[in-house]
Amino acid sequence: MFTLRQDQVDAFRPVLLAEFVGRMMDRLRKDFPDGVPAGPEGRRAVGDWTEDARRTGLEQEADVERYLELCAEFPDLRRRPAPPWAAAILGRRARPPADRLRDLEIELFFHRRTDSPRAG
Repeated sequence: MFTLRQDQVDAFRPVLLAEFVGRMMDRLRKDFPDGVPAGPEGRRAVGDWTEDARRTGLEQEADVERYLELCAEFPDLRRRPAPPWAAAILGRRARPPADRLRDLEIELFFHRRTDSPRAG
């Protein structure tokens, strides 16, 4: 058995993040081709959205993936800074991430907080 020091774990973080961003970009481009640009611009966008998710306390891979899917599908979530209504939902850190994502989905799908054809 061996123990990794925190600095060793930190050294792997950029590699794992780059792999995650690449994997998500490929999947999002397939599922939402109009929502994610191709090439370096798309990689940068997915990386930015991933960082936005982390800043709001979404850290589990499944939660980040769902947030990225919403960003790819709904142009309003791509804005920086986030629209006030979205920032308010994501900023409710006392609520579990899954609840905040559900609240975000409710706003996007049922309260017409976007121009997406799927909203409403």
